[in-house]
Amino acid sequence: MRIFLPAVSTLAAALLAGCASPSQPLPPTGSTQGSTLVQKGYVIDVRDIAFSDNRHSAVGAVAGGIAGQRIGNASSAKSVTRLTVRFDDGDLSVYDVESSEIFRVGEPVKVITSNGNVTVAH
Repeated sequence: MRIFLPAVSTLAAALLAGCASPSQPLPPTGSTQGSTLVQKGYVIDVRDIAFSDNRHSAVGAVAGGIAGQRIGNASSAKSVTRLTVRFDDGDLSVYDVESSEIFRVGEPVKVITSNGNVTVAH
């Protein structure tokens, strides 16, 4: 019995010490980190849109005349695909997509909104 009592008290002290030691906080896993919304719809319109930043073209025109303006316009031109999507509930939304994916009228798509970022995918 004398051997058993010290063993039990040592085990109890070890368990209590483990409970009293500070532990690292767990990372938050709740939904307060943001939410993700996935909506299904169909492409009803596809347009390729090209535009330029006028500030760059104006700087090019002043710096080098007409040749500079053409260089400025070429370097600042952007191209996006503008999609109009009709969702299953009938709502319409328009998105400018800079991806290499090809979209066609009538195709089903998913519009994924996560923490303010919107992605349109097949």
